[in-house]
Amino acid sequence: MNRRAELGNRRSRRSARTVGPLIAGVSALALALAAVIAPAGEAQAAYSTPSEFVLKGAGWGHGVGMSQYGARGQGLDGRTAKQILEHYYAPATVVNTDRYASNSLRVQLHHVRSTTVTPNNGRLRVSVDGGAKRETSNAIRLEYTGGDVVVSGGVSLRGKDVNIQWQNTRYWTSGTANTTVSVSGADAGGTGIYRHGRLRVTPLESKANVVNVLRVNDEYLYGLAEMPSLWPAATLQSQVIAGRTYAMRNMASIKPECACHVYDEVKSQKFSGWKKESEGPGGEYGAKWKAAVDATHTRSGGVPVSARVIHYGGGLIDALYFSSSGGMTRDASSVWANSVPYLKSRSDPWSQRSYVGNPNSSWTERVSQSAMSKAFGLKNVKTVALSWGADKAVSTATATSVDGVKRSMSGTQLRSALGIKSAWVFEATAVAKWYGVDRLSGDDRYRTAVEASKHSFPSGADTVYVATGSAYADALVAAPAATRDGGPLLLTKKTYVPGVVRSEIDRLGPRRIVVVGGVDAVSTKVEQDLRALAPTTRRGGADRYETAVAISEAAFGSANRAYVATGRDFPDALSASSVAAAQGRPVFLVDGTASKVRVSTLQALDRMGVDHTIVAGGPVVVSSGIMSSLAPYDPVRRYGADRYATNRSLNRDGTPGYDTGRWIYLATGGAFPDALAGAAVAGTRGSALYLSKTGCIPQATLTKMDSQSANRVFLLGGTAALTGDVARLKAC
Repeated sequence: MNRRAELGNRRSRRSARTVGPLIAGVSALALALAAVIAPAGEAQAAYSTPSEFVLKGAGWGHGVGMSQYGARGQGLDGRTAKQILEHYYAPATVVNTDRYASNSLRVQLHHVRSTTVTPNNGRLRVSVDGGAKRETSNAIRLEYTGGDVVVSGGVSLRGKDVNIQWQNTRYWTSGTANTTVSVSGADAGGTGIYRHGRLRVTPLESKANVVNVLRVNDEYLYGLAEMPSLWPAATLQSQVIAGRTYAMRNMASIKPECACHVYDEVKSQKFSGWKKESEGPGGEYGAKWKAAVDATHTRSGGVPVSARVIHYGGGLIDALYFSSSGGMTRDASSVWANSVPYLKSRSDPWSQRSYVGNPNSSWTERVSQSAMSKAFGLKNVKTVALSWGADKAVSTATATSVDGVKRSMSGTQLRSALGIKSAWVFEATAVAKWYGVDRLSGDDRYRTAVEASKHSFPSGADTVYVATGSAYADALVAAPAATRDGGPLLLTKKTYVPGVVRSEIDRLGPRRIVVVGGVDAVSTKVEQDLRALAPTTRRGGADRYETAVAISEAAFGSANRAYVATGRDFPDALSASSVAAAQGRPVFLVDGTASKVRVSTLQALDRMGVDHTIVAGGPVVVSSGIMSSLAPYDPVRRYGADRYATNRSLNRDGTPGYDTGRWIYLATGGAFPDALAGAAVAGTRGSALYLSKTGCIPQATLTKMDSQSANRVFLLGGTAALTGDVARLKAC
């Protein structure tokens, strides 16, 4: 097992942070707010798939062995180091041993292609492969080259085994100052500073392996940085004894992967050398830590001859420790499935007591939907049910997706998968937003457009735009124009006006009608029939691109910004049109595969005074040549990995009601008919229009929706376009 103490904000040994119990559901506050803001008369109510889970718990770490904050509480209560350790590791006992009394420990500091060793307040002496020692007061560079370690700088040497000593140590007693050495890149990638022992540098796996060789019972423990030095003396001594027991247990053999007994980092215990020993003003804090180390071993002639360790069954125990618990420590079998007599669950009320100052006596963390679903390997997570063990930590967590698929894992696995602090979670809330859900739909696209008109203009309108329902291009460029002129967009057949559309125009009582497109899109007969209802004007061109120019110039006259979308497909144009309509800006269509923008479109941009364009779609949809043509108009792309992501990108700061609007519109991203009138509806309401899949809403889109203040969703089209699962706000 790798060891490390877990304290403060450091990650715990063995695994990433763990989550405790999750309670599925919507918070009482969310339910109360839903009741207050719920609109009257909606077709149904729905909760979105949870956007996140709010977890409340306690403790930090794997939970097995000694709780460091618990040990602090016991020290503050006047208990001795022996009492503290024998509480957490019972039936193990604290004993004196002369084993390894004056032996040296090998600590890997660095494993790198090259590093620099610098003497401070003294000199170095260097030898290679047992040869003569060379002295220097300068920094030396160590580099792996061709199977050797090459030394340069203050000395020039090369070999397989480099030995570095410095003054006023056991290895080189000359000198009067406390000479230290700095090793660049050591101590978690910073600069490690070391006072005791010597350095041994050897080739290892095509790198230079830097190891500090120093005496375990004092020199190594002086630099053990696993606990604040100002804690009670008995607590510090319990940490020293646990750390010594761990180190000695690892002295039986050399690890071939590091040519060491222990690492200086969390794979073993945190060793920071001189930084720990000299901590505080004038070394005041470090002196307290050293005093705790000295109080746990006996010397003769300045050399340790015995020391206190923790034994069970005549041998050194596996002295695991961690930062703090949720009130009880954990049994090793609950965490790693192996039962250990001295690693059983123990009471730990001290971790929770206020006078201990444990920053993790309680905590709250927010876990996103994406993180939760990834942890369980599900498409999404709607609920998480938990069961707890006798140690108060989660024993089993079971997640259920929107589709009813279940996955389970242990509390330890959950902690690791989510990267949270512990398996002690006492409360969790699935944050799901309440919406009223309505449909705007009819038996076909023409009736759907009529329903959208009734929704947006219940009291009539001065202007009505009419476009063909058999193609998308004219309708989508007309949406911003219709919004600009304060009227709806209705659809017609090419050769006749459907009766339901005629009736809606009668109800609206417009002063004028604008026919969008040429006679190939809307026939002369339809124009004549509409003229019988109100004065009618046709705005169109030879094709969709020229129609876009005619519509935009007539409706807007001038604009400093305009949207540009491909006329070869509808999704990006639909997204751009809804945003443009809400902002009061025109939309121009281009052939996205062409090498440049046609001249007539560029001339229209000039005439209207456009100085900034927003291009809907990535390079696959709108070519780089088009972007180059738009260079005089400061083009900026808005796009994502697919049509749904592009829609979100366009909506991010486009719609005035994006953050404050109370309504959201959903249209299918798979087909255009029911969505044709959607851009005008959303624009009129100053609300966001999002694209959905036919059977579910992309999770990222739901997350965007949930971030808004909107509490009502309108689906554009019938169940063939957006199914009942979309009405239930099912995520995908």
